[in-house]
Amino acid sequence: MNIDPKSNICGHPATITRDALRRMAQVTVTPAQFKKMLQYNKRLRMAISKPELFLSELAKAGYLEANQEKNGEVCYELNTNGYQLANASALKRFTRKQANKEFNSLIERALSIEESGYYLDRVSRITVFGSFITDSETVGDIDICVEFERKTELLNGENYHQVQKALVEIDEKLGQGFRPQTFSETISYSVTKAKKFLKNRRPILSFHYIGEIEESDYPRKVLYEKQDDTITYYDPLTGKKVLEKKGI
Repeated sequence: MNIDPKSNICGHPATITRDALRRMAQVTVTPAQFKKMLQYNKRLRMAISKPELFLSELAKAGYLEANQEKNGEVCYELNTNGYQLANASALKRFTRKQANKEFNSLIERALSIEESGYYLDRVSRITVFGSFITDSETVGDIDICVEFERKTELLNGENYHQVQKALVEIDEKLGQGFRPQTFSETISYSVTKAKKFLKNRRPILSFHYIGEIEESDYPRKVLYEKQDDTITYYDPLTGKKVLEKKGI
């Protein structure tokens, strides 16, 4: 999905609304909690002066679900439209050639994760939806959902979270990896690190949660998957097998 950075959504610049929704991904918030979240981002805090009204307008526009709690408070969470807007790109559309090159590089990074002992998790499946799997000559972005599974062969019977904790400490000493900012990033350090490597700061790649796809009727294609000891990569348009690596 693409948005015009000069347009407005619910009375605010489109990029402000999008970035606010990104901060709400996978959480349910009250207006008071949302206001507190804004305190950590000066740009959003200055732009959204009335958080409660902002959330109410987004719900009316169909981007949020509003639920009444037992104590009378209203809680908001992103729905399918909200996630789509949260992951929207404000960039110019890419040519098909550019998009194919970017996706092939993504596959190479997924294979690199598979072969590296640096990551405790591997890419088990990449599902793609949106304009990239159509015959459109241009692509707004590449909408993807990446699923992971643990590399049990690296654990040697050790507890996954204990090994991951040790990995965090090693990365900190060596000055590599990233510094977790939230509890969620701490407990999912290995997966988050792999995602950051896959993303590679490429603006054309738009990562989505598996729930977004499962709850929607978007046409989709699995373009990369690992089953047992075989990795298969499929062509985005034809769905035909492009690459198959066995003995992985």
